[in-house]
Amino acid sequence: VGVAEQFSTCAALQRYALALFARALAGAAPSAGSGAHLEGGDGEPDAVPMFSLKGGGLARILTRLNAAGLAVQAVKKHHADGTLVVSACQVMQSLAGASKEVKLFMVSPDCCALWNTLLVHSKLGDAAALATLCMLAAVVTDDSEIQDAVGSAPGWFGTLERRLDARKHSAHSGHNDLRLQEREISAIFGLLCRLTARNMKNKHACMSTNLPAHAVECCRPSVDGAASLAVRLAAGGLLVNLCAEEAGR
Repeated sequence: VGVAEQFSTCAALQRYALALFARALAGAAPSAGSGAHLEGGDGEPDAVPMFSLKGGGLARILTRLNAAGLAVQAVKKHHADGTLVVSACQVMQSLAGASKEVKLFMVSPDCCALWNTLLVHSKLGDAAALATLCMLAAVVTDDSEIQDAVGSAPGWFGTLERRLDARKHSAHSGHNDLRLQEREISAIFGLLCRLTARNMKNKHACMSTNLPAHAVECCRPSVDGAASLAVRLAAGGLLVNLCAEEAGR
């Protein structure tokens, strides 16, 4: 951690350090093989954070060494490096499982602005965007304080809405692109399900956008073929949350 902090401008060192931390944390966690993977641009699989949060001795040690702060700074300086961002998200998600302080740091105003910027400037289906969404979904789960912090971040619901808008313009993408885009769309609805679960403020913020309409569209059969089962389940979960309120119906 200390060496990586001293050479923060070296993208290669940051990338390898974060990948090392991510693999070490995954190896220290039970059922480490259950994590999903994506193929990066070089054909090598990039680890995507698991939804379950697991913390152990190594996570606590890295937390004390401020590895989460290192990961955020690396993303700020090298945000165009998708492999680095994926590893950073995996590290932060693992550390959040061992420390509420890390969770709060990850959803601080500065960090939420960083995640929002990453999504604004990445294409639908990018591995870095998917890793960011999965990381936040895992952190938000069953924590009203984290729900409020993410939901109140400026422009957050609008950014998610625009990413779903981009789905309409992806019909001519390659097969692999469509597969990754479907995974991101499922992750977006999954995050929205967690943000709106028993949280009236986030429900109202969501209903003030076209996000519910996107969810309905994904659940409805179309001439171009229905969305994947994972997308329909996640979109349906969001609609169930919203319809629990009279305004949502």
